[in-house]
Amino acid sequence: MLAERGAAESDTKHILKDEDTSERGKDRDRASFSRKLGSFSPRQKYLLLVAIPAVILFIVFRSLSSRQSDFVPGFMSEGLLRPIEYEWAHAVNSHKLLQDALLPTSKITAIEADIIFSEAKQQPVMGHPPTTDNDLTLKDFLDTLLSAEFQGAKGSANKNIVKLDFKSEAAFEPSVSLIRDFLAKTGGAPSAVWVNADILAGPNGSQPLFNASKFIQQALEIGPVVLSVGWTTGGNSSESLLRQIQRWVIAELGISVEPYTPAMV
Repeated sequence: MLAERGAAESDTKHILKDEDTSERGKDRDRASFSRKLGSFSPRQKYLLLVAIPAVILFIVFRSLSSRQSDFVPGFMSEGLLRPIEYEWAHAVNSHKLLQDALLPTSKITAIEADIIFSEAKQQPVMGHPPTTDNDLTLKDFLDTLLSAEFQGAKGSANKNIVKLDFKSEAAFEPSVSLIRDFLAKTGGAPSAVWVNADILAGPNGSQPLFNASKFIQQALEIGPVVLSVGWTTGGNSSESLLRQIQRWVIAELGISVEPYTPAMV
């Protein structure tokens, strides 16, 4: 028994020694990297830490973009265009904007619109907060798309997209039956209707107006729709974020970086 205990203690000491040696090795590697990085010029640091990673990310992004059909269920296999090839009309939240998007001369192949809940009408209407009401209801919006055959007659090969961006759970829940009815009348082409909502809180973002699990479950029960979910955002403007990046680059690398504008071309 004593011999076994002594062997066990010896093994434990050996393991601890190996772990300690491993940690010291990691510390040496980090110190070596820091010394090498410290010997680089500011421009070399910029290339190593900013420029080269940016180029790699760009290449990866372009590669993924060229193969979007592999990542979006239904695309290409259902005869749809690649997402990048669609002509979008965004925030189509009024009768006028909807009619413009549906003109025979329009090249629009994807319509995005926002949906809020109208307390006055007690039903979902088109609009984006802080708007609280609108004369264009979601039912009228979908009926207009049906009348214009934006997604073609039932059984046709037309694969235009309608993206519905819901702003609250109160707006979404009474919309489920309307979307299901719309799908039935259009033939329910896969990927033709996208259901979108911000269901998580993002960095510095406000609390979402959805129960995330409940939203996903209800959306999946609608039928053949594309589920598009996101997160709430904070109040930082793109300009303020850019200034923070500029200050970091100047402080860390000693390089002045100016924001790109079309006037610089």
